Amino acid sequence: MVRDSRLYARNSMAIPGGLIVFYSLVLIIVYAGFRTSDTTLCGDYSRVMLGQTCYSVYLVFGIPLVIGIILTMLGLLLFKGMPETPEAYLYHGTGSHFLLALIISLMILPLIAAAAQLMADVRRGTSSVIYLSGYELNVADVLVLVAIIGALMFIPFMFLYLRQAAMVRHFMRSQGRI
Repeated sequence: MVRDSRLYARNSMAIPGGLIVFYSLVLIIVYAGFRTSDTTLCGDYSRVMLGQTCYSVYLVFGIPLVIGIILTMLGLLLFKGMPETPEAYLYHGTGSHFLLALIISLMILPLIAAAAQLMADVRRGTSSVIYLSGYELNVADVLVLVAIIGALMFIPFMFLYLRQAAMVRHFMRSQGRI
């Protein structure tokens, strides 16, 4: 089976760009929208401290957002077009590859962040919490919950993804192309 080179090139730009856009938007929303009870050193909830200097959340996460949009648009616009071979019509497209990458990152990144948060909590001797609708939630617990939700999303998606790949292999064998 021959893979479509444009699909590979499109995915290599669009998927990382899309993930950067997604996580930049999430961080902007979390930092600018939901930080109301934090103790902040900058005096403003829409500012974040990096290296002893306070910066606007929109600047810190806006730059990766723009870079992600540019990467995504370049990947989608420069490598668009019809598949090069008839077999290439049967492969998963950029949308399903992006969704797979997003779901996997929703499992892995929160676990890494939760481990870092737990280590920081142990070092400080306090627990980091967020307040949501009057409830106090441990940050590490929320991150682990996000990872569990990502795993629950991954299981049915992977079954569908693998089943479609098996159907493609079966079709290709029946056509004598494998």
